[in-house]
Order: sequence, then structure tokens, then C-alpha cells
Amino acid sequence: MTSSAAGSPWEVELDEEADVYLATLRSHNFEVQLARRRVDDAVFAAAGLNLQLTPEGCVVVRAENSGMRTLARIKLGALIAKAITDDALEQGDLAAMVAQLQAELTRALETVGQVHAARRRG
Repeated sequence: MTSSAAGSPWEVELDEEADVYLATLRSHNFEVQLARRRVDDAVFAAAGLNLQLTPEGCVVVRAENSGMRTLARIKLGALIAKAITDDALEQGDLAAMVAQLQAELTRALETVGQVHAARRRG
């Protein structure tokens, strides 16, 4: 990944193998390595990330410090499908992980049902 703002003398590139950002001052061929975790933490903190689950079942990531601009949006079902890929499930006790996920989804559906029933009554 390479990034540079128009007119900026800096070019920033992600070196995934070294887990660093390389910031290069093009005019002087000067390079600085910035720890990826520190840069990412600073960017995420400054963005003020906000997660939402919408009533239609989408998980939305918004940046508060940019007028609540939507950064990502994914249907809950698609997010769950990504969570239960073979790679993710290989990292632990499959039966326990699936049981936990099913229990949490059951609680979530019960909450939806309770809210729906309360709205019909009231």
C-alpha cells in the first residue's frame, strides 16, 4: 500500500513483512520506519470509530470525527459467515465455539422478539 497526498513531499508505504510503515521524504531520500501498531492505534483513536447494528441487520463502522462517515457496512449474516470459516474455527475448540455463537445468537433473537412483542402491545 502506498499513499501520498497531492503535493505532499511524503510517501507512505506499508511493509507488511516488517509490520511497519515506511515514510519517505522524496526530495531528500530520507526514510523513517513507523511501528504499524502505534500508527494504527493513533489513527483509530483519532477517527473515533463507532460500531452500530442497524435494525435491518447490518453492522456499520462509522468515524465520529468525520461527520459519522460510514467506513464499512456488512450484513450480519455475512459477518457471521466470515467468523465461522475453517481458518477461524481451527484456532480453538470447534464445539465450544459453535455452542457459544449459537447461544449468543439465541439471546439476540430473544431480544428482537421481546422488543417486537412490546411494540405490538404498546
